[in-house]
Amino acid sequence: MAWSGTGTARSDLRFVRDHTELENAETNNPSWDQEILRDLVADRNVLSTMLSMGQIQLAIDYAGSIIESDNDARRVQAHCYQAFIYSSVGHHEALTSHVIDGLIPTTLKSLQIPPPLADALFAYYLDLIMSPENLRQLSDSSKIRFGDQLGLLASGNRDTHTKQADELADQAAIFYREANAIQAELDLLRSIVEQ
Repeated sequence: MAWSGTGTARSDLRFVRDHTELENAETNNPSWDQEILRDLVADRNVLSTMLSMGQIQLAIDYAGSIIESDNDARRVQAHCYQAFIYSSVGHHEALTSHVIDGLIPTTLKSLQIPPPLADALFAYYLDLIMSPENLRQLSDSSKIRFGDQLGLLASGNRDTHTKQADELADQAAIFYREANAIQAELDLLRSIVEQ
């Protein structure tokens, strides 16, 4: 997804990004590499400016360009912005898909996000997509698909993120239960026991 803003808006926002300076509270944070932190703050400033101007699609495109071109911390933050947008506009399917396909795997793989923050992001966004309001808005076929995806994600992270893998498997079972997919839930539980 390419950022498709007008030339003037693009140059104005690039100026904001290129001239971002860290404030004292940000520079005194020993958990972060200062160059990474500066990029995160600059991205935050640009994305927040777009959203405050009501340029939702521009913000989605800009975050998408970060996700495609960068890695690690900037990518995690861009995923968070996209999830925020989908949640704000009530796109439950897009939100759930984005969190499962992009945000959670990227957060689990991150080497730049401090572990307590990575854990908090993981828990927050998993809770968000598992909220009763979000679950109510999803079709049964979507719930089964998301259950399948969470089950695969749990299996793929069992060796490196045991606690999170257990949580992902638990939530996959809830998706199946919500869709009345009893056999899928039993198969998932069987695979967990066999691991």
